[in-house]
Amino acid sequence: MTTSLERNPAASLRSTHHASGHSVDFGRNLCLVLGLPFDVIDLETAVCRVRSAVALRTRLFISTPNTNFVIAAMRDEAFRDSVFHSDLSLMDGMPLVWVARLMGIAIPQRVSGSDIFEALLRPGAPPISVYFFGGQPGAAATAAAKINATNGPMRCVGFDEAGFGSVEQMSDPATIERINASGADFLVVSL
Repeated sequence: MTTSLERNPAASLRSTHHASGHSVDFGRNLCLVLGLPFDVIDLETAVCRVRSAVALRTRLFISTPNTNFVIAAMRDEAFRDSVFHSDLSLMDGMPLVWVARLMGIAIPQRVSGSDIFEALLRPGAPPISVYFFGGQPGAAATAAAKINATNGPMRCVGFDEAGFGSVEQMSDPATIERINASGADFLVVSL
């Protein structure tokens, strides 16, 4: 499916099933920019989608493509496939917003992962638990300590510093079990 969309930007984006059995809804309001799908969505709507998924305890796989994602997707089919199978693909990079607008696509705004995260931290927001995976050495521990030192709506229930390696090395069964056992509502992956 990826190849046909890249060759034909006007191709119809429909619902399909991933090898994992997860249904992918390509019927939502998407645009195709530089070979990747993006939800045409604003920050408020994206945050509502996250909060709804937390409340309903449903999976919501979010990708935040920027220009680095575009380059990686051109070289790595598995990486590109992960973006195509995101439940929410947010345009995280002004160069992509500019390209979309030059193409005549009305992108309401840039929506970055950090924008969503900050919205979830706002005073008065519904409670949410988070688990950090990856980042520079010490970053996850520092973020966890800062979040848990506040009286805000977010609590960090765990973190792992993944280091560097293959996806297989970073996603060993013990790590996956630790993340699942944490009961986190929101998993932040920074690789």
